[in-house]
Amino acid sequence: MTHTLFRSMSGRAERWSARPVLTNRTCKEDSMAANPLPDQETLLKLLRYEPETGKLYWLERSIEMFSHCKQGAVRHCRAWNTKNAGNEAFTAISEYGYLRGCINRQFVHAHRVAWKMAYGEDPIWIDHIDHNPQNNRLSNLRSVTHKENMRNGRLRRTNKSGQTGVCFNERDNRWVAGIVVDGRTIGLGYYRKKSDAVSARLEAEVRYGFHPNHGNQT
Repeated sequence: MTHTLFRSMSGRAERWSARPVLTNRTCKEDSMAANPLPDQETLLKLLRYEPETGKLYWLERSIEMFSHCKQGAVRHCRAWNTKNAGNEAFTAISEYGYLRGCINRQFVHAHRVAWKMAYGEDPIWIDHIDHNPQNNRLSNLRSVTHKENMRNGRLRRTNKSGQTGVCFNERDNRWVAGIVVDGRTIGLGYYRKKSDAVSARLEAEVRYGFHPNHGNQT
């Protein structure tokens, strides 16, 4: 049987044990919510993060991590390292397009793991600056509030004008511009020319602190 590792607590001592590989049925889905991550020291024992590529790799495990395996620590340690050590980790893709993996019987997103490995803190929200949810290069990640995260969104697939917040009103035969700020829709006017509506929208994005990448297709 293939095994993976997770941390457990027994009495006063923190111990490592080997358990069967966790599947979608045994891991708790985190959806867009954030399951708690292990501390930075633990993550650095489990994984290697490449900030330049954004990739995570499983590290080789020591025999001590399998010391409480009742079926033979040496055998399970050797089997785990043969199968997993050096391989890319967190390659599963969530329904939202994020890379994820399983630690402590819970799914966690790769971008959150990468951030904590680099900075030692749990981010509230992680914004992928270029809107690519699988680009976990450190330079592409930023820790933000929910409000800030909402101000750097990609262009929706249903958008027909090519500019977020701009649409054509057939009844009035005008281009309409608007923007949503803190849940409140603000009208920016009606225009004969599409370019004027786009300009009004872009000026409003600057005024209300939207990220320069907001509304880009990629």
